[in-house]
Amino acid sequence: MQDNIDVEARELRKKRVSKILIVVQDADEFPVEQVRLDLENRLNPPRSDKEQIAFIIPKWHIQTWLAYLDGESVNESDKESYVKKYGKKSESKEAHPYIDKLANDCKMHNALESPPDSLIAACEEFDRIRSALS
Repeated sequence: MQDNIDVEARELRKKRVSKILIVVQDADEFPVEQVRLDLENRLNPPRSDKEQIAFIIPKWHIQTWLAYLDGESVNESDKESYVKKYGKKSESKEAHPYIDKLANDCKMHNALESPPDSLIAACEEFDRIRSALS
């Protein structure tokens, strides 16, 4: 059975789908870089530098990023605290202000203060596909 990411990438490359493919996967106990390499290896052929495929890899949960965007100092090794506090927000429209703040900061090229490493990696991925977002 063919891997979904590879199928989606093939369709993107054939121009039969939208211009951007965003793959989101939690890293959990694995290093973010290891998960990124695993995703890269699941593509055949590998993605090129100019290809509009982005890997978004939060460490444990996207809720860690919401906590950071809410002004909390976060520890990406903590896999439970942020889920309890931000779990319901992440599944509702309550997450929109946090996402809007991040989008605005990125658009205005505002430096983020001490962001989680996985969020830095996600920002780098968005920089890769920025031209297709406009």
